[in-house]
Amino acid sequence: MYKIYLLVFIFTLIVPTYILGSYSYKNNNIKYSFPKSVLVSKKSDTFFYNDLGFRLFQGNCLIGNIYTTFPSKKSIQLIRKIEDKFINVDFGGEITTVKIREGFSNSNGSIILIDLGWKSIEDIKNFFDNKLKISLILKGGQGFDLNNYFNTNSNSWNIVGISKALDEATKLCNNL
Repeated sequence: MYKIYLLVFIFTLIVPTYILGSYSYKNNNIKYSFPKSVLVSKKSDTFFYNDLGFRLFQGNCLIGNIYTTFPSKKSIQLIRKIEDKFINVDFGGEITTVKIREGFSNSNGSIILIDLGWKSIEDIKNFFDNKLKISLILKGGQGFDLNNYFNTNSNSWNIVGISKALDEATKLCNNL
């Protein structure tokens, strides 16, 4: 059964939003937020706070934004130099280019938000179909050396149940 947890705090991912409530669906966190959207996240197998996230916005619930974060021991001032730059990556066996959206300060340095793009929910589900785990490997920065900014070049997530969680998130999004 679904567990409902009421949360009142600021949560920053892509845009600042106030979380209104959340619950877990077979180890997939689903959160309602404002502006009206639904977040689905999977915990990293590698790092404590580096979820793989999917965000669906009211008004177009059949398309989702995929994103994740990577830790860095570098200062936020240094990380700001690579905001809006691109990285070649291997995401689930597919070579693609992703964008560094922004950096955030934390007690150990910085957290780098990486935008994996916008895709239809069906395309996302098809991409993850029959995969138990998925990884993201940073291959090379376009115009900068990854080693000067990132502590690690890979992350992985267990994605069992993600298709059903995305279906549930789509239903919730349509009811916002």
